[in-house]
Amino acid sequence: MKILYLFLAVLIISFSSQAQEEISCDLLPSVTTNSPSKFYLNEITAETFNSKKRVNTNALVLFSNSDSIENILQHKHPKLFKKKNGKYLFKNIDNQVITVRNNLVEDKTYSKYAFKAQFKNYIVVFQEYYEGAMSLLIDTNTNKAYSLPDKPYFITDKLVYSYGLYSGGGTMLTILDIGKNEYISFDFDNIIFESTYNISINLRFKIKCMYSDETKYLEVCRY
Repeated sequence: MKILYLFLAVLIISFSSQAQEEISCDLLPSVTTNSPSKFYLNEITAETFNSKKRVNTNALVLFSNSDSIENILQHKHPKLFKKKNGKYLFKNIDNQVITVRNNLVEDKTYSKYAFKAQFKNYIVVFQEYYEGAMSLLIDTNTNKAYSLPDKPYFITDKLVYSYGLYSGGGTMLTILDIGKNEYISFDFDNIIFESTYNISINLRFKIKCMYSDETKYLEVCRY
C-alpha cells in the first residue's frame, strides 16, 4: 500500500509539473530571415513600456471606398494594377508571383481583397482567406510587392514592421527593410500582441500570453 501511495504521489508531481510547463509564457520565437542584421529580444517592465509610449507619426491614409480607389489606381498605374481574368499578379522581392483575387466560395479556396490604405508611394491591400489573413504592401515606384502579417507600421520610408495572428495559434512579427530587400520574421507561439510603438528602430510591444493570461512587455532591438 505504501508503494502505491508513493507511485500516486510521483504521478501528481509529474502532472503538476507538466501543467506548469503548459501555462508558462514563452517569449522565445522561431526565426526566419534573409538578413545578416542581428536582433535581440528583451523583456521590459510596464513602467519602461509606458514611459516613452507614443503614437506612430508615419500614419497610413485609410481609404473610405475600396472600389473607387481600385479604379483610380488602375488608371494611374495601368501596368502595375492590371486585372486579368479577375486576378492581379504582383511580384515579390524574390521575383515570385503573388495572386490577388476575389473567390467568394465557401471552401478552402476562399479569398477576398480590399484596397485599404496608402503611405506615400505604397498601397496596402488586405487579403482574407479561408483560414487567416495578410496584407500586401505594393511599392508603386518599383512595382514590387511585400507580404506582411497585417497592418504595416512605417518607421521610415524604407523600414516597416507588421504583426498578426496566424492559424496555428500565435503571432508573427515581420520587420522589412525595403531599401536592402531584407526581412526577418519572428513566430511566437500562444502569444497575442496588443499594442506597439517604436523608438527609432527599436520596437516595443504589449503582449498577452494565451495560456497563463499574463501581460508582458517586449522590446526588439537591432544591433
